[in-house]
Amino acid sequence: MPLSELNSVIREIENSELFVKCFKENKIIRYQRFDNSDTFISYLKYDESALIDNQPPEIDSLLENNKKTIEYIRKIGQDNFKKYFLIPEEYLSEDRVAFACGIPVAYVRDINNLVNDMAVLDEFHSISSLNVNDINYTKVASIDRDGDGFKISYYLNSLARGRYLINYEMFEEHIAGKCINDDEVGKIRSLFKKLEMINVCKQTLHSVLINLIHKQSAYIDSGNFKDLLPLSQKELALQLGINPAALSRATKCRTIDLPCGREVTLKSLFPNPRKFRMAVLKKVLQSENNLISDRVIQSKLSGKYGVNISRRTVANMRKELKIPAGGAR
Repeated sequence: MPLSELNSVIREIENSELFVKCFKENKIIRYQRFDNSDTFISYLKYDESALIDNQPPEIDSLLENNKKTIEYIRKIGQDNFKKYFLIPEEYLSEDRVAFACGIPVAYVRDINNLVNDMAVLDEFHSISSLNVNDINYTKVASIDRDGDGFKISYYLNSLARGRYLINYEMFEEHIAGKCINDDEVGKIRSLFKKLEMINVCKQTLHSVLINLIHKQSAYIDSGNFKDLLPLSQKELALQLGINPAALSRATKCRTIDLPCGREVTLKSLFPNPRKFRMAVLKKVLQSENNLISDRVIQSKLSGKYGVNISRRTVANMRKELKIPAGGAR
């Protein structure tokens, strides 16, 4: 499912009376953020100067009309802004949020209204700058440095909130206690099924991103294509324990922003193993001033790049590159 379509489905569900009742009133549903994830849009909303360039006029207008609200966002701090407004794990009343943030209830409402207005424009930030062969790509996230590692800053808040946690035990207790009308029980069960399906989509995407970041960390850090390691979709699907078709759907027409600012497709993080081996072999040969044998080349490929191939394969690839053997160079 395209991200824009998934986002629309999520927005429609979360605005429904049934979801609101389960989330706010009965508190059967809550959110759980994924590990190493954040919301990219929080930085835009928090830092007004970041919203000035390359933004649609609707965002500029919202900022212009909500200057005082933005001042209160700065006052409560970025952590509280994300915790209580952008990606809250559970519903809290306006009074409790106001108390936690130390601001009047009226400003809690204003901030919530601004967040809701901005949510409609979330998809602007996921528009890709890549147009390859008339394919419409969607930007999923920005990969940002976080200490010694990386974190995934999702462009859509619906992804940044993570998975839905459904308290089925509490649901059954509410049914037994007649807190839920009999005619609502079937509808709520149907809602839960939809949420679980959305969870699968979100979890698959996040797992793919986390594992790609781990495997291609050198490339993501440097932005240098020579640092890409060989990886097939089949290999990653097997590692994640998912169907290769599901992984293909999770990566199709989707991109990420690297820390260096370059946008790349998720598919590009799966370089062809043979092309990769050829590129690495060429790199090894070019970096060697002394003549080295195919056996030494084989050892260097294995030790430095994790490329385990036979000496005969090294010789065949070298010949394909039209590079003579060590003794003939």
